[in-house]
Parts: sequence; structure tokens; C-alpha cells
Amino acid sequence: MRKTGRSFGSVFQRKATRGHFCSWSHHGEKQRRLGGSTRREALRKLALLERELDRGVPHDEAVTLVWGDSHKSELTFRQAVKGYLADAERGMKPSTFRQQKYRLRKILELVAWADKSTSSITATDIQRFISFRLKGSAPSTCNRDVSSFRSVFEWAQRMGHCTSTNPVKDIRLLSEKGRERKMYLTISESATFLRACQDEGDVLVHDFMTVALRTGCRRGELLSLEWRDVLLDRAEMTIRACNSKSSKDRTIPLGKTVIETFRRLRAREKVIQVDGSGRVFMENCKPLHVVRLQRTFERIRQRLSKGKGLVPEKLNEFVIHSLRHTFATLGLQAGASLWVMQKLLGHSNPAMTASLYGHHSASAARPSVDLLDAALDGGGVEEKKGSSASGA
Repeated sequence: MRKTGRSFGSVFQRKATRGHFCSWSHHGEKQRRLGGSTRREALRKLALLERELDRGVPHDEAVTLVWGDSHKSELTFRQAVKGYLADAERGMKPSTFRQQKYRLRKILELVAWADKSTSSITATDIQRFISFRLKGSAPSTCNRDVSSFRSVFEWAQRMGHCTSTNPVKDIRLLSEKGRERKMYLTISESATFLRACQDEGDVLVHDFMTVALRTGCRRGELLSLEWRDVLLDRAEMTIRACNSKSSKDRTIPLGKTVIETFRRLRAREKVIQVDGSGRVFMENCKPLHVVRLQRTFERIRQRLSKGKGLVPEKLNEFVIHSLRHTFATLGLQAGASLWVMQKLLGHSNPAMTASLYGHHSASAARPSVDLLDAALDGGGVEEKKGSSASGA
């Protein structure tokens, strides 16, 4: 954010938002209005406002004179959502924007005060909505709703459409402890799952699940994967920053099974883009849609519930994201380091990987500990000659 200081107020710009904004203080509260498309226009309005206030004109009247409308003429919550989404689309990743748009539309369907002005909405209104939402949704869903509310009200205040304080400021997030999904499949359960995928008969979804299980990629990362990101001759693929949750590129080495799966997918392609921009998971020139993927996965879960592949406790927690947990857990149990898994999973730092999977990495050290334990019990560990008795 770039700022230009003045004796009265300041003019600034924000990332991914067009125009220049005026900011000033009135009775200890910060006021912000859109000054114009250019810095000069915003400075001119700020100077006019200062002049009117110096003449003794009341604050709200001075704002009306400079901007041509009443500062208290505010948007409704529905209008604020529309304005926020119009600005957010320019600064968000497409996948993030789609999720935010869907969530806010759902909120507008459920709240009773969508057409109330933003300043008349209180923390009590939002808290009642969260209590209602909690009856049929997980705490994590409610917390994301709170985050969406906060973004809309911050936008309304920044644009000068809301004169009250942000009602979300005093809303406490719900605890999500004990609800983390740590379910993963064993090697035999993984094989049972892939057989169920094959029996379901949807070849494209079966290939998707195979790649997800053997690379640890997120659902959205694979659905957005393009052929130019897959280098079969180098046995690796790249997850682009625009499709990654961490907003960073990462390269993933490919095993033999994944390479064979990609070759089958490529052989089934009827139309191949010269620039490699075509999606990897496509059928009849149409990308695999998340709805089809989810519905097929639910049928696979029902198929597993009728067999002896997974115990009911595991099956109840089994989601597509569990394949990512399976990849990470089995990798650590096989002896991969936390640093390696961090790079493969695309976590921002090893601490995040350790917080999620550190208890699994301990099992990888079990053979070494058992070996040392047996050696000490049998007296097989001898000190080297010349070593100090109190060695460090």
C-alpha cells in the first residue's frame, strides 16, 4: 500500500483495487472514501474537505459537499457483497474466488437481514446466524463464514459505505479441536479402495484417484493440472502457483504407476492442444468436473461399505482429501524425512508438516531404536579405544 502524507489526512492505494482513497480522522475514528481514479483527483477532494471543515462546516455536511452524497447513505449487505466480489475477483486466485462467491451467495440465502444497511447490522445478528448455522454445519464451516463476513465489512468500511465499527470484530471463532481429519488408509486398504474405484467403472475418476493417492496433491491442484505441467521424459510434474494453496510452484517426482496412468490419459485424448494448455483429466474434450468426481466418490464409499475393505469408523471419516493424508503418512512410515514431505505436500514450512504428521514420523525411527535397544541389552556396543569415559 502506497501512502502520501499531508497535514490533513492521506491518500493511498491498495493492491488489486482500482482508484485512490482518501483517509482522515474525525473524533478519533478513521474515515475513508474513494477519492477518484487518479492521485491528483483524490488529493483535490481531500483539500476541499479540509477547507470546508476549516470554515466550520459540520463533518457530514462537508463530506456531502465534496462527494455529492451523504456519508451515511450506505449500501445494504447484499449490495456490499456484490461490490466486494467485484473488487475481489481481480486480486484472488480463481479457485479461491469461486469458493468465496459460493459461500457468500449461500449466506445471502440464509440471513434475514441481507437488505439491511451495513451499519445497522450488529454482532448479535451475526452471532445468531452462526448459532443457526452450527446446527447443521461443522465449526470449521462457521469459521469460514465469519471470515467472509469480516472481508465484506472491511471492504464496506474501506470504501466509505459503512460508518459503524466492524461487527465481526468481537466474534470469537469456534474451536476446531478434535475435529481434524487424520484418517488415512493402510497399504492393503489403499489397494482395496483402488479396486473399488475400478469396479465402479468410471475410468477417468479411477485414474484421478490413482494419481491423488500416489502424489499427495490436493483435489483442486489435480483438476487444474495441464499437460504442459507434466514432463514424462523427466518423470516429474509441476503444480503452478496459481493453482497451489501456498501460491508457490512445486515440482513432484513421478513414480512408474503415475507415469503409466498419464500415458493412458494422453492416449485417450481426442484433441491435443499444441501449447499443452489442455487439462490432464478430460473426457470428450470436457474437463473432469468436481460434481462428477464427488458423486462417483460417494458411490465408491457405498461400495466399500458393503464389503470388508474399511471398518465403519474409518469409512465415516473417509473423504477425497484422505488420500493426501495417506500419501503423507505412508511416506513418513517408509522413512521419508519431514523436510522431503514438506516439499512434496507444498507446506510453507516443516513445522506445519510436523504438526500434522509428526506422530507418524516417529514410527519411522522405530527400527533404529529397536536395533540400539537390542545392542545395549546384549552388551554389543563397545567404546572405541581412547575415548573419554565422560564423552559428550
